[in-house]
Amino acid sequence: MKSTLSVLAATALLAAAAPSPATGQTLCLRPQAPAIAAAERGRTLTSADVENQRAAADRYFTSMDSFLDCTNREIERRMKAMFATNAPIDPGLNDLGAAHRAASEEKAAISERFVRVCLAWEDASGAPPPTRCAPTEQVAD
Repeated sequence: MKSTLSVLAATALLAAAAPSPATGQTLCLRPQAPAIAAAERGRTLTSADVENQRAAADRYFTSMDSFLDCTNREIERRMKAMFATNAPIDPGLNDLGAAHRAASEEKAAISERFVRVCLAWEDASGAPPPTRCAPTEQVAD
């Protein structure tokens, strides 16, 4: 429960993507996860369904990468300031770390859900998916 509260507190802390004039902290905007769900029993996914969910996953991954980069920069900024002034450990670092970890876990879960959509389509249709099964950033060049 405490971990969940820490993540919620950190998420609330990371509400906008600009430095706060009062604290100098960089606040990062965490994207909302897309609604990606595998086909329900008795319902067949269309190729458009798969493509729409891939596009939603791609947009989410781009936004989530920006959030994770922003969070990394804020952690680094706080650590540099802490070490430069020999200040005590910044208690906000734990919250930022928890928010980063939770976001990374969510990102992995969204990727898995999308791959399951592709597999469900392939199983139902007997043909390869109409689009790449991995979100854009997951495809190796």
